[in-house]
Amino acid sequence: MKVKAVLWTAKMSKDGTAQVMIYVYHNRKKKYYGTGVKVKPRNWSAANEKVIGLPQHFKDSYNSIIQTQKITYLEKLAEGVPADEMKNTEPASNDDKSFLAFLTLYISELHQNLHPISPSTINSYQSALTRLKQYTRQRNLRDISFAQIDMDWYRDYHSWTSEMKLGRTAFDNHIKVVKKIMRVAQDRELHNNVAYLHSEFARKRAAKSDKIFLTVDEIKKIENLDLSEMPYLEPERDRYLISYYFIMRWEDSTKIRKEAIVENEGLHYTYRSGKSKVECTVPISNAAKALMEKRDYNFHYDSNQKANFKIKQIGLLAGITQLVQEGDVKNSKFSFITTHTARRSAATNLYLEGVDLESIARLGGWKKLETLRVYLRQSGMDVSKKAQNLNFFK
Repeated sequence: MKVKAVLWTAKMSKDGTAQVMIYVYHNRKKKYYGTGVKVKPRNWSAANEKVIGLPQHFKDSYNSIIQTQKITYLEKLAEGVPADEMKNTEPASNDDKSFLAFLTLYISELHQNLHPISPSTINSYQSALTRLKQYTRQRNLRDISFAQIDMDWYRDYHSWTSEMKLGRTAFDNHIKVVKKIMRVAQDRELHNNVAYLHSEFARKRAAKSDKIFLTVDEIKKIENLDLSEMPYLEPERDRYLISYYFIMRWEDSTKIRKEAIVENEGLHYTYRSGKSKVECTVPISNAAKALMEKRDYNFHYDSNQKANFKIKQIGLLAGITQLVQEGDVKNSKFSFITTHTARRSAATNLYLEGVDLESIARLGGWKKLETLRVYLRQSGMDVSKKAQNLNFFK
C-alpha cells in the first residue's frame, strides 16, 4: 500500500508548471489523481513531498491540500476501495471539490505569475470571487461545488445579479471567469461536469452595434470643459483624453512615461500593450503633448472604478445627456461612458474618417481585425454618411 505526492513533469504547462498528483498503489493496482495544485519544478521537494520556495501562506495552503488528499486516499484504501477506482470517491468536502476554493487557488497562482495574464485581468478574477462569495452567503449556501455549476445555477446567478443591480457587464465578466475556471479544473481532472459548455451557458453580451462611443464633437466638449470649480475631476479628464488620443486601454494609459517618446520626423509614443502584448507606435498630437507635459508624464492616480465614476460626472457636465440605448437599457448617454469608451471612440472615429482597419489595428494594438470590428460601434446615420460618397450611391 502506497500513497505518495509526486510532481507530474511528464505533462508540463506552457507556463513551466506541472500538477502535483497523488499516486495510489495497492494490490498491484495503481492510479494518479489530480490535486489542482500546480507549481514549477524548482518549487517542489520530491523527498519531502511538499511545495517549497514560495511565500509562506501559499506553501501552507498548497501543502494542506496535498496532505488532506493523501490522508483521504489512505482512508479509502483502508475501507477496501481499489486504488484505481477512486475517481468517484475523491474527497467531496475538500478544496479540490470546491469551485470557490479552486478559484481562490488559481488567483494565488496568478499573483505568482504562474500564468501569462495582465494585472487588470487578475482584478476581474478577484472581483468575480468577491461577488460569488456574496452570492453564496445571500443564498444561504455553504459553498459552490463543481457539480453545482449547471444551467439552474446559471439562471439563479443571473437572477441574483439582477436583484443586486450589478448590470449585464458584471454578469458577463463573472461568467467568463466561471467558464475559464471550470475548464482549467477539468484539465486538472478535478471534475467531469460539462454543463458549462452548454450553448446557453454564455455571457449575455450586448449586440455588436449597441455599445456607445463619443463623437468627435462630444470629445471636443470634454476637451473644452471648464473644470475650475471642480478641479478634482481634471486629472481624470486629462487621462481620459490621453487614452483617446493614443487609442489606449485604461491600464496602458496609467503607465505612460517620457522615455517612450521617439522622434522620427515628428514625435511618436511607443509602448507594448499590456493585454495583447503588441508593440504599438502612435503619433503624438499637439494636444497629447500638452497634456503629457501638464501632468509631468504621470497619469496613474485613480483606480479604474473611481475613474469610471468620475468620467460619468465629466460627461454630464459636458452636456452629453441625450437619451440613448445600450442593450436593453435606455438612459442618458453620459451614464454609459466608461474608461474604455475612449479607446472605442478613437477607433470608431478613425474608421469614420476613412482610416483602414489594418492601420487602426496597428496603432491601437489589436492582434486580429475581427476583434477590432467589435469596437466599431456606429449608428445607422453614421454608416449612411460614410457610405454616401461611394459610387454605389451616386
